[in-house]
Amino acid sequence: MAIHRIVVWDAVDEFLLSKPSEDEIIAFQAPETLQNRAAELLERNREGDLTVEEQAELDEITAVEKFVMRLKAKALAKRSA
Repeated sequence: MAIHRIVVWDAVDEFLLSKPSEDEIIAFQAPETLQNRAAELLERNREGDLTVEEQAELDEITAVEKFVMRLKAKALAKRSA
């Protein structure tokens, strides 16, 4: 079950298009299916068993996670100011 690149970003796109509040940004979690896929890829990565496509998928999930972490940090900083 490969999650294509666009699907990884879709959850974030839809969330941001909903014009979330700072609190909603801080509370944002990826959909459970994406969390499960990331966990599966991470486990297979630890075992050294990823295909090139799966490595690219894991890299994309990691990039999305870093982006969301930046948003959350900025929301927290803005709320604290």
